[in-house]
Amino acid sequence: MTVRNSRGGAPQFGADTDVRHLPTRHLVVAGLNWFVDWEERPHLDYTQPFRLRAERGNPHDKHAVGVWVGEDQLGYLYSGDAERFGALLRRHQKNIIVTGGLQNDERRIWLKGPRYKALETFLETEALERKQRYLAQ
Repeated sequence: MTVRNSRGGAPQFGADTDVRHLPTRHLVVAGLNWFVDWEERPHLDYTQPFRLRAERGNPHDKHAVGVWVGEDQLGYLYSGDAERFGALLRRHQKNIIVTGGLQNDERRIWLKGPRYKALETFLETEALERKQRYLAQ
């Protein structure tokens, strides 16, 4: 199977936060053809969680957010979403688990991620609760 690695960036955080319960919207995945040949897409393990991982050190896009399933990178979030989501993920030092899968034509990937404002509110609330627990000790 030909699954390529990232274009020079590295996934930034190891902590995963499941946000599949938040209100969703369709997210566009870019660069699929570079990472996974279309003939091989049906053979990836789509039962594993889909993750959005902010990258550091990507020479092509400082806002890059990789789309991963298991240990395989499928592509990147479209740049319009990557800038907003990437900043939020970096600020909270999180990867997020989203819903995704293979289209019926077995060539395209679909991705449902949280609405930005819902994600922002959720991560801010989570950070505040974590801080309050720490201060209460």
